[in-house]
Amino acid sequence: MNISTLHTVWDIPTPWDFDMLASRSHNHLALVRAADDQEYVLCTYASSDPAPVQYVQTILHQIDPHAMPFRIPTAVATRTGGYVHTHDDGYRVWVASLTPLLNGDHPSPEDTAAATRAGMALGLINQQFAQVRLPAQPCPTPPFAALTQIHPAITNPEMNVHVAPLSVDRVVKLMEVVEQCQAFATRTAQLPQQLIHGDYTPTNVLCSDDAVTAVLDFERVHLDARIYDLAIALSSWCTFDDTYDRRVWRALGSGYCRVIGLDPFERDALLDALRMVRLHRLLRTLGEYQAGTVTKVHVERAAAAMLAYESWRKRRSEEARFDIQSWSI
Repeated sequence: MNISTLHTVWDIPTPWDFDMLASRSHNHLALVRAADDQEYVLCTYASSDPAPVQYVQTILHQIDPHAMPFRIPTAVATRTGGYVHTHDDGYRVWVASLTPLLNGDHPSPEDTAAATRAGMALGLINQQFAQVRLPAQPCPTPPFAALTQIHPAITNPEMNVHVAPLSVDRVVKLMEVVEQCQAFATRTAQLPQQLIHGDYTPTNVLCSDDAVTAVLDFERVHLDARIYDLAIALSSWCTFDDTYDRRVWRALGSGYCRVIGLDPFERDALLDALRMVRLHRLLRTLGEYQAGTVTKVHVERAAAAMLAYESWRKRRSEEARFDIQSWSI
């Protein structure tokens, strides 16, 4: 894509200065400084399909910017009124969006005060998502229960785990996890359903000293059981090994429940939802391994993380369930 002509796409004062930023998830980012000193992030997407970006922006632009005390990456409208720019240079179709630069620092997972604020911010996002009208186009991200849609190479989760480059002992344990998650998937319809962020991790949250300033990367937003958003957050903030810090678990969960109280089915399902989130990461890694984009080491790490959670759950489930009940009191 020729960046020298992009000023004709958006009504932003020229001239523009560009600084290339680190790429994320195969997308390319550039910092744009406009003539009025306002800063933006130009994202050029790896995919040539604009539909996923349009889906996300259709959702984000329905949210009242004054309804939450932090910002989200709503794209700047193009001169033609859309939020996504496409350009065919004869070799491929380029897809790009422009969003205001959102400031702040990523929270430390060990910071319990920041975890509480992050939990509250997630609750506010879920609160807003419950009021959003679904876009007309199909959602690009499948629900968590659709295990065979995680990666093109994952067509049979049991078989994919069975042939994984892992020890027999680990494969046997992981096969049990797959079976348990498949059983849980059949029960998720009874849980509250709505749009969820889908990737609420510390790297997608920005903070100042005493507040959440922005939430990023809504690319995995989709309709699913609401409890998965909290499960993703807990899975990312907490370490389920010898360094497990119960204070972080309590802080994040209690912050969320200050905004959204869990119903009884959600409280009972949270540990199973956490297991499903961990299995998703393992199966995605296995798919990438079979596609040749990651190594055996990545598979071993993902398997270790999955089994660490299983071990933690056996030791700490009673304590964890006590905390879950206390969040909603």
